[in-house]
Amino acid sequence: MERRFCVLAFTFSFGIFIPPSFGSANRRIFLRLFLLAPGFSTCVSLAILDFAITDLYSKIRLTGPKHILVRGNFMTTDMDCCEAGPIKIKRHNLLWRGIIFADCLRASVSRHFFSDHLSRYTASIKMNIPHDIKGKDVILVACDEVYFWDYAISFLRSLSMIEGTFHVHLHLIKPSPDVIAQIEDLRSSLENLAISFSVDTLMGLDLPKKVNIYYNCSRFIVADQLLDLKVGRLLILDIDTIARTSPWKKLVKLKAEGAFVFRPHARKSWHKILANAVYYKNSEDVRLFSRRFAASLLSVLARNPHYHIDQMIPHYLLKIGARRFKAVFGAIPGDLMSLGYDPASSLWTAKGSDKHGSKFQLEKSKIDNA
Repeated sequence: MERRFCVLAFTFSFGIFIPPSFGSANRRIFLRLFLLAPGFSTCVSLAILDFAITDLYSKIRLTGPKHILVRGNFMTTDMDCCEAGPIKIKRHNLLWRGIIFADCLRASVSRHFFSDHLSRYTASIKMNIPHDIKGKDVILVACDEVYFWDYAISFLRSLSMIEGTFHVHLHLIKPSPDVIAQIEDLRSSLENLAISFSVDTLMGLDLPKKVNIYYNCSRFIVADQLLDLKVGRLLILDIDTIARTSPWKKLVKLKAEGAFVFRPHARKSWHKILANAVYYKNSEDVRLFSRRFAASLLSVLARNPHYHIDQMIPHYLLKIGARRFKAVFGAIPGDLMSLGYDPASSLWTAKGSDKHGSKFQLEKSKIDNA
């Protein structure tokens, strides 16, 4: 009896702190889904999430970059306290898993969750698309200036060596004039590539202290914008990739409207999906998922996470929306992307320190010196 009372009390208090933008109907649906969510129906879990979404938010946010209030929204103005580099603690504890799950749940319940932040983000992105991409198959990659010089040029050149025409969109994070000039040169020299790009000034969102966490997320947020621009299909890749054959040929037999690299036997929730290759067909269900993905990313980024979230969030979203998305999303074909330099794979990539290893650098040098 006492335990039941505690559960009801925490449920009530949790419901109070759901944002006012949620109507009463959405609030009831949210609580019903929340209580039925696997692993989150106990009194302890309710207490953790209630604490996380209210008090913890403001405390964690103080450790991130400095902000100013503009039209009711916070905007990043001081990058001095941001840092990009290796992350020592490579995991999410129970509290953070609860925070991330809760934001994914809120994004799944309300179509308006974080919509103002997403609109602000979209308005801050400067698009440079000199050709028509409506209905086209577009490869999307993202990078900062360092990764542009280290990997992006090699990737574009490797793709240009393949027969056919390819549309590629580069999402550039704070590019210098030299980067923009280099892209114009590549547009002229790589004639079978239709290159578009977007410029991200980092002024349209709340950044975490570990800014490279955002770098990994940015392509999935801007993907939502490209879907709105009516691209036909999107293939979202890591920038440190070498193209060997046309990746679109590997996707011909894929029946699903979207696809991830699933790892169902992985124990940790942030290892269940690999984000090195994600496929979107521009359908109603995929656009809905993409919008939830983008909103969840922006929401969690604003909480100043200490580890990567781009693989954990889609896992939670697909789990929460299993009824709708089970038939929509499938598995990326095994011969599309390889971490082990499989000669049958269309794309080769490397993770972590492997990208500095002799094998990847050797293959990259073959492209650079061709």
